[in-house]
Amino acid sequence: MKKLFFSIYIFSVIALTACGQNTDQAINQDTSEIISYKAAVIDSNTLPGVDGAQIAFVFEDNLIFYDYFGLFVYDLTSLKLQTSLDLQYIGCSEIQGDSAVSFYPEPIDYRILIHANNTEWMYEFDFENEVVRKMSYDENLCHSASGLVDIRKVLQESDPTIFQSNHACKFTLDGQDFYVWLESGSGMPIDLSVHIRKTGADDNSDSVWYVFQDSLASLPDGDKQPKDLESENPLKGNSVSLLTEDGELFVLVNGQERREISDACSPAGTSFLFMNNDEEGYLLYCSDPAGGLMEKRLFQTNDAWKNFEVQDLTSVIQGYPTGILFTESGIGYMTVAHRGEPIYLYRCEKNGGWLPYSVDVGETGYSYIDGESADRIDGKYVLRLKVVTEESESYIQMESDDGEQWELIRE
Repeated sequence: MKKLFFSIYIFSVIALTACGQNTDQAINQDTSEIISYKAAVIDSNTLPGVDGAQIAFVFEDNLIFYDYFGLFVYDLTSLKLQTSLDLQYIGCSEIQGDSAVSFYPEPIDYRILIHANNTEWMYEFDFENEVVRKMSYDENLCHSASGLVDIRKVLQESDPTIFQSNHACKFTLDGQDFYVWLESGSGMPIDLSVHIRKTGADDNSDSVWYVFQDSLASLPDGDKQPKDLESENPLKGNSVSLLTEDGELFVLVNGQERREISDACSPAGTSFLFMNNDEEGYLLYCSDPAGGLMEKRLFQTNDAWKNFEVQDLTSVIQGYPTGILFTESGIGYMTVAHRGEPIYLYRCEKNGGWLPYSVDVGETGYSYIDGESADRIDGKYVLRLKVVTEESESYIQMESDDGEQWELIRE
């Protein structure tokens, strides 16, 4: 089946439907503003959102899918990831709730409209040229694509031990109909794979390609089950992923070896994993708040989770943790959302205690600040903060090379 993709141009049923509507309308370039483009960043520390990666639509020969950390364009002709957009960077990372983001195919080729509900702005992503425009929201330009099918109607038997996108998307290739959907054997975004199946075929006929891993592997029709793909594509070094199951917390090393961290975790809790290198790492577990109390435990290892120490931070950290990072010198940072309270960040010196901390956000007069995330991106330590005033809210990013001096990069 893989050979079929090298010589044929794909026309999606969805694209035909969407592009046939309202084609005389286009973005008014005079009222839009080009903003800087930033690709989404994903690695073995990236955690999935509440629903995991989901498909928006198929557009021309491209599969469009998303999670809170980014919008991704996967080329169904070359079977490679074409480009991505950091959704947190443009303030459109909410997948659920009143500010949930929506995606629409634009009549102009190779462009996607992005709108967070209850906002007056939307964005146009020209993914062929990686250009992003910000403009006033116009509902007349936003036409929902069709073609999504409940995954339960496509798969004869679903595997509850692996992640699968909620929907498959139907598209047409050389006069034949196919379904495409996403899976991850470990549940982690880094292990996402694209699954393609002819309509009417059985569960053993999928062709599968990894999305993010460099060494792409495919399964010829009927050769193997998709869940066996991980053993053919090992990552270099120790790839550490996070896995929760029935109240138990595990790390998954190299996609295969499970190492139990705790058997007393809330299924609705959240966890944040940060690895400094193959061996040294930190894991922050936060339970689902019960009676106003959120349990917070910090685990630390120096041998890829064969052994670890645990520290109870329940009475130390106020608010709702949203991310952690640790520098090579042992300084720790934890972002928190406190919903109106003054604390948005904690810092811990090596072998010291956690204390409230603040950075220069370049402005005064705000109502409060919420910590959005803490991470290491392209060798730099990054804090993302939400600054709220009486009139508006904005997102800023702080970067540091060593975790000592923080620089405001953008607003």
